[in-house]
Amino acid sequence: MVPEGATVALPITPIITTARMSVSSMSNALQSFWNNRANEIAPGCPELEMDKFHRIKIRPLLDAVDKLRGILKNEPIKLPSIVVVGDQSSGKSSVLEALSGVNLPRGQNITTRCPLILRLVHLTTTEEEQKQNRTPIPYAVIGTTSQNEVKISIEDADKKIEELTTKIAGRGVGVCPIAINLSVYRPNCPDLTLVDLPGITRNPIGDQPKDIYQQIKEMIYTYILPEESVILNVMPATVDFPTCECMMMSKEVDPNGERTIAVVTKVDLAEKGIRKKLEYGITSLNLRLGVVAVRNRSQDDNDRGLSFEQARQNEIRFFQTHPELGSMSEKYLGTHKLAELLTAVQEARIRGTMPKVRTSILDLLESNRKQLMEFPTALRTPTEHRIKYDQMLNQYIQSVSSLCRGDHSMAKGRQALHVAPRLY
Repeated sequence: MVPEGATVALPITPIITTARMSVSSMSNALQSFWNNRANEIAPGCPELEMDKFHRIKIRPLLDAVDKLRGILKNEPIKLPSIVVVGDQSSGKSSVLEALSGVNLPRGQNITTRCPLILRLVHLTTTEEEQKQNRTPIPYAVIGTTSQNEVKISIEDADKKIEELTTKIAGRGVGVCPIAINLSVYRPNCPDLTLVDLPGITRNPIGDQPKDIYQQIKEMIYTYILPEESVILNVMPATVDFPTCECMMMSKEVDPNGERTIAVVTKVDLAEKGIRKKLEYGITSLNLRLGVVAVRNRSQDDNDRGLSFEQARQNEIRFFQTHPELGSMSEKYLGTHKLAELLTAVQEARIRGTMPKVRTSILDLLESNRKQLMEFPTALRTPTEHRIKYDQMLNQYIQSVSSLCRGDHSMAKGRQALHVAPRLY
């Protein structure tokens, strides 16, 4: 039994411990980042410069955010993230595959049925590997929590995602809000953390739930509503950009376009006039962070075993030789430009929101400490248990006696106890 008015806060202790650890980890990572910012890159081999750039400038920030994401996943604190949104079959999977170099589940129906937190980690080359002219071996880690994550090969990523999706969301075609975490470690990979959400589908097909559209919309709004989120809208070149549903959703939560990026896919399927359409989209959408057009692997390319490097080279040649897009500014074209843009936006977003996140964590920590202070002192011996029992029993007797005398001071506003019996 707990005395009346006491606050039960047993789960608070681990929260305080983890929150304190997260604040310390974040502070250390950020301090390291700022201390090393002045000498980020030294002259020399371009590959080594890029490794040092990622290791010093980007990686500490992402590590701090990823650690906080795991620790505070059940707390109301929102962390900066890049959320990928688009209609079903808009090309979301192809964009993520091109960025990560990993095959993801594909199909005609909904293939992304759970949020996929895709963490891309740039593997740096060690001194020993440099001497032996070797590159790091890519690998991936997958799971729903940090406790059940397992190391897998890059080639098995799509199968493992499907297995986890079936385990979490069932064998049907419904969606589930429980996220799958996939960390991809490979060289020549941008340091990014992306959240892929189920594609928007308006009409249920087959065994899909009748409210599948509403379920997906609610899930998307959950991720794009926080101001810390950057919205990555994926739209095929064949649709009208301003009236595309994902764009209209992002406009609701980001009317000024300050945290929205548009990615235009399937430009090779667009009719004549694609350049004017892109230019009109860039101006009419008024997206402060930019618009990028990409040409990724098709399903036929995937079936033929076209590698990601070959697809990247094909994409570069496509834009260079395209009769309309060949003379367009390079900053709007290609997966490599998209990766550069996302890396820069992510860094700026993290640096801009981290002070607010740190303040929120400290406020939560202080609130939990106050709750912990209100919790009764731990009872360690039988004598202490007996004394506490007598105190609680006496308090109960006093409460009943007061009510019987018509003294409502101990009723604490509960109308059901506002009676005035008298004992004679």
